[in-house]
Amino acid sequence: GVQLRGLDVARDAAVSSVSTKLDRGAWLDPASPGEVVLGRRLARTLGVDVGGEIVVLSQAADGSTANDVYKVRGVLLGVSDPVDRAAVFMTTDAFRELMALPSGAHQILVRAPEGEPLDQATVALAGLAPGLETKNWKALNPGIASMLESGRAAMSIMFVIVYIAIGIVVLNAALMSVFERIREFGVLKALGVGPGGVLRLILLETLIQTAAAIVVGVAVSVPVNLYMTRVGLDLSAIGTFSLSGVVHDPIWRSEVDVDSYVRPIATLLVIILLAVLYPATRAALVRPLDAIRHQ
Repeated sequence: GVQLRGLDVARDAAVSSVSTKLDRGAWLDPASPGEVVLGRRLARTLGVDVGGEIVVLSQAADGSTANDVYKVRGVLLGVSDPVDRAAVFMTTDAFRELMALPSGAHQILVRAPEGEPLDQATVALAGLAPGLETKNWKALNPGIASMLESGRAAMSIMFVIVYIAIGIVVLNAALMSVFERIREFGVLKALGVGPGGVLRLILLETLIQTAAAIVVGVAVSVPVNLYMTRVGLDLSAIGTFSLSGVVHDPIWRSEVDVDSYVRPIATLLVIILLAVLYPATRAALVRPLDAIRHQ
């Protein structure tokens, strides 16, 4: 048993990447309706390869017998379990002729514009197609959706823990730095520097150190991120693997944008300023005589 999939080749390329997942051979060509593309496991099960032939025997939409011979034009890489095991891709014209289906469609794929909220896009599409079942990818594959949401929650918790640890380290370093120089601050206050001046001095020192740390961190991360986005980690040695029926690319690449740098840097600045505020305030409010006598 197989699943025949008739595609509008030109339009499908705008919403799906299956045409780029070829292992060998070529993708569908509207000029060659007698050629098909098979899932990799189906090709192995049938014992055919590119250039071979398959015979399709089914029942057409009008009740007549649908049968024809097709040449294998290409074989796909791992896409998903249903595609790998049973998919036979053919052009729309070939499918309509085989199944005696002059018009209509079983499924229409729609890709929302970049940045469009998924729920809003789903509601808008449902309004354009009243009476038809409209589902987004989360409803079609709840396992993947649940996994991604759990992953985001875990990452958020991890970031909170990391930033709390950073805050504790900065607070400890700031306390040591301030109280080791408490006599210097006392002398400054005795010479007429006000609490605001001491506070600004400590904050300025902290900002300079933070800026240097940010520059070093960004300089180290840029080449690493370039490598991860362009080359990635090749895990093909351990083979392909699927999750919730979806086969994942063995080459893992990261996705980096401006927000990947802006958000951590902004969060780091806020945490450092909050951490250094307490020791800076203590130093600013200390009495000069007590500070000079501090041991």
